[in-house]
Formats: sequence, structure tokens, C-alpha cells
Amino acid sequence: MTDELFEQSIRRIQQGDKAGLKQIYEAYAAFIYSVIYDILKNRESAEDVTSDFFIKLWNVAEQYRFGGKHKAYLATIAHNMAIDYIRKNRHEQTTEEIQDVVDAGAAATTIGMQQETVENSVIQDITMKEAILTLKEPE
Repeated sequence: MTDELFEQSIRRIQQGDKAGLKQIYEAYAAFIYSVIYDILKNRESAEDVTSDFFIKLWNVAEQYRFGGKHKAYLATIAHNMAIDYIRKNRHEQTTEEIQDVVDAGAAATTIGMQQETVENSVIQDITMKEAILTLKEPE
């Protein structure tokens, strides 16, 4: 797709014409998928983000600066969306990992402290959870 044809398609999107989006989709779906897949390395995730990409393109078409290199523009959006996807899923994964550590720590504490009272065990579990919740994401 030439820059001129791309800009015509963007103008159509800006006017609410879905045919403009369809033209861009047909020309660049495989390219966008490959940019995203190269980052995510997961077929299903790349397909999801690729679908989201075209929804986002529809929503940000008004912000497009005409006269630019449209393929680089598309690749930048796709790249950023893939990185955002990783960040979002890493956060969810990290939260699950923290909960696993807390659960394992609670179990080990309970087993190792059979002589102590239930109250002490519960207090230690709560203290550990509170300590972990005060950590920032990178920590």
C-alpha cells in the first residue's frame, strides 16, 4: 500500500467509513501480526493483540500526521501494544507468583511451628502478607 492510499484509508476512517479500516487490515494484517509475534512469541497472544491493534487504529486515526511514513507508524503502535501486553501480563504473573510464595511460606511456617499456638502462626502469615504488599512491582 502506498503512502497516498494509506492516507486515503485513514481519511475514510476519520469519516467513520469502515472500508478504510478494511483496506488497511487487508494490506497490513500479516505485517502487524509478525511485529507483535516477534515480541510476544506466542501465537494466541499475538492474534489477540493484532485484533486489538485494528480497534486501536480506528480509535486513534484522528491523531495520524499526514505525510509521515505510515508503515513505521503502524509498526510503532504494534510494538508498543505488544510491550504493554507483556507488562500487563507480567504484573498478573508476578502477583500470582507472590501469592504462591506467600501460600508456600504460610504452609512451611505452619508445618515448622507445630509446637507454637495457632495465633502465632496466623500473626506470622498476616505479617508476611502485609510485608509483601508493601513492596513495589519491581521489588
